[in-house]
Amino acid sequence: MKKFKISLILITFLFFVVMISGCTSEPENKTYKSQYIEFQYPSNLETELGASNQTVYLKSASLGLSVKYYDNEKDYLQVKNAIEKDCNFYSGSKELKEVNGTECEVYTWQAKYYYRAYCFEKNGRYFIAEGNLIDELDALVTTIK
Repeated sequence: MKKFKISLILITFLFFVVMISGCTSEPENKTYKSQYIEFQYPSNLETELGASNQTVYLKSASLGLSVKYYDNEKDYLQVKNAIEKDCNFYSGSKELKEVNGTECEVYTWQAKYYYRAYCFEKNGRYFIAEGNLIDELDALVTTIK
């Protein structure tokens, strides 16, 4: 009977260890790299390159995000102004946030889903990272090179 109790306790302990380790594991990151941009993203997202080769779409079911590189300020400002207009329309918020030494304008609002956009200039290049996968977007922005 004593051996049975010890075995039962050991099996129960191992069961909980396996469950906890499986429930807390984070998806591995992949690296996207092109001549325009480099960043890390969760491996559970599918990537699709935009027609201009300057936009990368990351998708998960019906939600997603995009990372765009602009080589001129005029195009960047045109898109950033449209984002700010959407944010104002939905009574969202705008804040300045420093991410790895880079000042970003961060817009957040809620339409059907929560939506966030990071707009910034880094090393003479212009970037907009936006989408409705908020946690993934927040993590991805810190890795953009």
